Formats: sequence, C-alpha cells, structure tokens
Amino acid sequence: MLRLTKRAFKISAVILASTFVGFLLLTHAIDPLLSSSRRSDAMNSLLRAQLLQQRWHAAHGHFGSVAEIWLRPDGRSLAGHYVLRDIPEVLPTGPDTRNYAMQAVPQGRQVGDACGTFAITQEGVLVDPPWAGADCWSR
Repeated sequence: MLRLTKRAFKISAVILASTFVGFLLLTHAIDPLLSSSRRSDAMNSLLRAQLLQQRWHAAHGHFGSVAEIWLRPDGRSLAGHYVLRDIPEVLPTGPDTRNYAMQAVPQGRQVGDACGTFAITQEGVLVDPPWAGADCWSR
C-alpha cells in the first residue's frame, strides 16, 4: 500500500508541475494580446479627450489643458493603463485658441510596450517618433 501512495504522489506531482508549466506558457503567449487590447485604452481615451477639447473650446473660446478637460483629476485613462498629459515639446506655451497636443503615457504593465506613448493634436494623431506609429493606431 505504501508503494502505491508514493507512486500516486509522484504522478500527482508530475501533473501539477505540467499544469504549472502549461500555465506559464499560456500566460507568455497571451501577454502580447493583452498588451494590444490595453493599447485601445490609450486610443479610446485620446479620442474621447479630443471630443472634450471641442466641447471646452465651444464653451471657453480656447482649448484646455488635460487637467481642465479630462474626466479624472490624476489624468488616468479610461481603463487606467495610461496617463493623459499635455505635450510641452509640441506646444511649449500650452493649449491656445487654435492648438492642443495631448499624449497617453503608458503605465503599469504597458510600460515597455512596443508602441509606447500615443499622441494627438487638433490636426489628428502624431505618428512620427517618439510617438506610437501609424501601425500602432491601426492595431
């Protein structure tokens, strides 16, 4: 009886180890898909912010900063995977009557993502480096 118990323990240990290895492989395979779906948070948030900019401009006669127009005071994106900020490198004096520039900076698990930071202006998306390229916006 003792021999059967040791054998059963070895079999269950092998099954458990195999399950764990399978889980790790599955997690590694799914991670790029999850990163891709989290990128949609940046795109959706920036497009929403673009609509809020139009609303702000209609009410105030000029575009607003992210702090003025965005839904959350800390600038977190809709799903929290990015933080929205103004882009001082594009508009050193900030938004004005004709221009605004906003970026979605990756946070948490999105840091180090291949697409990096997404950006948008009153003219549309910025796709030149250092911003996320057109291929990132189309994924």
